[in-house]
Order: sequence, then structure tokens, then C-alpha cells
Amino acid sequence: MKFLKKFKKKIIFIYLVICSILPFNYLRIIFYNLAPGINIKNSQIGFLNIFITNQISIHNSYLGNFNLIKINKLKIMNSSLKNFNLLNNFYKFYINKKTIIGSYNIFNNTKYKKNFFVAIKSQISSKIFIEMDTNIIFRENVVFGGRGSKIINNRSNLKRTFFNKNIYVGSKVLITSGVSIKGCGVTIGACSVVNTDILKPGKYFSKKIKLINEK
Repeated sequence: MKFLKKFKKKIIFIYLVICSILPFNYLRIIFYNLAPGINIKNSQIGFLNIFITNQISIHNSYLGNFNLIKINKLKIMNSSLKNFNLLNNFYKFYINKKTIIGSYNIFNNTKYKKNFFVAIKSQISSKIFIEMDTNIIFRENVVFGGRGSKIINNRSNLKRTFFNKNIYVGSKVLITSGVSIKGCGVTIGACSVVNTDILKPGKYFSKKIKLINEK
């Protein structure tokens, strides 16, 4: 039985790769939707997206080119995921309500469990690196601007990583997983290090995180 399941998965994977190189968007969508667990509607699906998933839902969205997606359940609703992104090893990865994820980003779950990434009305620019083995939630209007920011795995803190509403993160910010930014209206300046919870709104900028201007 295990052999048959593995063989079935390989056949589906090969079929999805063939779908990804079809020449027109409407053809790709028609043939993707013939595969089990895939539901794509009113969307633009780019070229050579490699899916290793059990369930895909993409509605009213844009998926660019050359993305590698190894996730149990992928859901993109009214949102955009651009080019050359790696989404690896999450149980669920949901982006919705006009969330935008740019290009050349890495989302990597280091220890596969039933962990998830959820973003709502948020934006991640380019060359952002997220590596963790906990849940991560972006609420409305969380913006990772600039480039080079990272969320790195902190194995001593297994709490969820949480970003509340109206949060802006500048370039080359280092955040450890398990941190909660609970204050609404937080700005974190470029090159800051965030390894503790942030409870109050305001502007933060330091190599050792501290409040410099409370709203």
C-alpha cells in the first residue's frame, strides 16, 4: 500500500510539472483543476510553478513564475505571490484579502508539524527570509518593506510568532521566532534586532531593541 501511495504521488507530481509548462494561462488552469485536491478560479498562474501539495485553492489571485511550493495545504485568496519564492514544509500556508508577497523570498519550516503561516491584508517585499518551526500570523497591514529582513528559528521559544495590525518592518531587521508584536502601530527601523515581545505602539530602532517614541 505504501508503494502504491508513493507511486500515486509521483504520478501527480509529474502531471503538475507538465501542467506548469503549458503555454497559456487558461490551459494551465484547466489541466491543474483535473488533478485531485486542486481548485483554481479566476486567477493568473505563471510558468513553471512546482507544486508538492495535497490541496491547493487559488481564487481571484496572481501567482507568478518559478515558485517552489512544498506545503500540505496552500490557499491564496484575492492576493498575489510573485516570482522565485520558496514555500517549504508548512502544514498550511494561507494568504488572503489583498496580501502581496514579492519575489525571492524564503519561507522554511525547519521541523514539519501542523504549523501554519497566515497573512491578511499584508505585504512582504523581496529577499525576506523566514525560518521557523512555530505558527506565524500576520494580521492586517503588516509590511516587511525594504530587503534582507529575517525571522530566524529560536528553539528555546516555541510560542507562535505574531504581528498585530499596522506594523512596518524596515530592511535587514532580525526577528527571532516566538516573538509577539502586540501593539498596533509599530515601526521597526532598519537593522534592528527583535528578540522580545513588543507590547506598546511606537517607533523602535536599535541593535538592542528599545522604545524610542511611544504614540
